[in-house]
Amino acid sequence: MTRLRDALWFLAPLLAAAALALPGSAGADPVPKSRATRPATPVAEPRLVILAFAFMPSAVPNQPAFQGIISREIPREIGRRIDASADLETRFYAVRSVMDGRPRFAVSQRMGSAEEVRYAAREIGGAYVLDGLVSVTERLRFRVRLQDVGGGKGLWQKEYEAPTAQAAALLERAARDLLSALPPAVGGAAKKVPKPRHEPGWGALLDYMEAEDMAFSLESGVYGGGLDPIFDRYLAACQQDPAWDPPADHLVAIALATLARPVGPAEVPLRALERLVRIRPGVASQAALARGLAAAGRTSEAEAAWGRSVAIDPAFIEGWLNVAEARRARGDYPGAASALEKAIALPLPTTRLRARVQSDLGALYLEINEVDRAIARLEASVRENPEDPEAHFRLGSAYARKGEYTPAQSRRWSDRALKEFRTADRLRGIPEAPLHPPGKPRI
Repeated sequence: MTRLRDALWFLAPLLAAAALALPGSAGADPVPKSRATRPATPVAEPRLVILAFAFMPSAVPNQPAFQGIISREIPREIGRRIDASADLETRFYAVRSVMDGRPRFAVSQRMGSAEEVRYAAREIGGAYVLDGLVSVTERLRFRVRLQDVGGGKGLWQKEYEAPTAQAAALLERAARDLLSALPPAVGGAAKKVPKPRHEPGWGALLDYMEAEDMAFSLESGVYGGGLDPIFDRYLAACQQDPAWDPPADHLVAIALATLARPVGPAEVPLRALERLVRIRPGVASQAALARGLAAAGRTSEAEAAWGRSVAIDPAFIEGWLNVAEARRARGDYPGAASALEKAIALPLPTTRLRARVQSDLGALYLEINEVDRAIARLEASVRENPEDPEAHFRLGSAYARKGEYTPAQSRRWSDRALKEFRTADRLRGIPEAPLHPPGKPRI
């Protein structure tokens, strides 16, 4: 899943002259950073500042809430697509003001001047700045302007227009044009990024943008409702277009982040994940539900969900690893070993992961007293990752157990065990004890 790396809030100095869609708004005040905000430390990537687009009213009136969603979410969606394809620190800023004692978003009806926009971006450390103007009837129209803040020059300016049914493809085209307008060292790699295999229709895109805007507003303190309406909009987008992944991805991210914090009842995010499974009954949804149940402490239900995930896709490595861990945690070592055997038979993505699974499987074999199988797996593990102290320690334990069962060869196995234990200590940084402690006379 790709989300903007920061969601900050830009207050109004450069847009002070702009007409605002919220009458009577005044006294802009600071808004806290969102949950995604990085620590204020220098970053190697250049910063792209994206401003909320101005909204141009048309002959067909739009509701203020709709104008706000479009004003914020059209540039944010372009930003998400840029962020997925370029080495940029992408940040979004919007105007927040106060009306009747409550924080509200303000929507400008005109773009600031190029100089004003560059000045504001410079003040907040932007290397590049993107702003624009948008309107919606039966067609989506928007103008984008990308500027080099330090160089003081425009990099790209263009108007885009298409029927709303083709809105997502239009946004993708704009994002790719903007990446191509950036210096090759920043946006050049985006040319190799494949285009999305599937784009949603307008209804699904609008539900998704509404959910994103509500989540964005909740982070800022502007939206005072709960999570249920946000999850409802994500799920509506999933129902409208089950083949489009971002609504499900973002719902899962918010649900799991909520469950990771011990605030509020777990039923709301878990209910959303259960509904997602009904709408998209695939392995990804089952895995998300399993993670949520585990985070909520419902371990037996989590194990069952992991089991359903591998029943759907027997080649789902993560599912088998979690089934094995759940069984191991409740003392079912034969069952855990069986699950890891399923995992090790699959093409694991990295040598290090394969070595770890071999080590864990060897440890399970040792627990159920299958010593020779344990030795075979642990020897394979240390060959594949000779820097893992745990694998060496487990192998030493297996050798020691083998020596207990074969008294005639006990010295041989104990020597091999001692070698593995010493290797494990060395890899852990434990110094070897001297044979004769200093100051103690030899006898």
